[in-house]
Amino acid sequence: MGGIEETSLRRRFRPRRLPKRDVGAYVSAAVSAARDRYQARVILHAPLAKVAKRVPPSYGALEAIDEETCLLRTGADWLGGLAVYVAMIGVDFEVLEPPELIDEVRALADRFTRTTQRDDAAGDREARVARARRSRSPS
Repeated sequence: MGGIEETSLRRRFRPRRLPKRDVGAYVSAAVSAARDRYQARVILHAPLAKVAKRVPPSYGALEAIDEETCLLRTGADWLGGLAVYVAMIGVDFEVLEPPELIDEVRALADRFTRTTQRDDAAGDREARVARARRSRSPS
């Protein structure tokens, strides 16, 4: 038959059992895994009902661990954006994987800490901005 083996025409799709967990979560995780460079598993320290509104299915899949925590499975191509996204869910969290995401969260935490610990008073900051503007303007 024109180069196609007859046996290949007879093959049929074999249905697989659906996962026991939420099918939507399963599909979301599968799509993320195919699309994103980094796959993350993060424990969110809040009930599933509290964070469900903040995590659309296209961003990740949530599973209840117990009444106080849930597991977020998500992915991204950029770890910095993923770290900020997880933080902006607005609850405490614990990164299980990947280890590179833990490093990124730590680097962002250090940067935010340095930014908030500057001893500059508002006036000092304004004076610095004014000096910077004067140094850039032509004399």
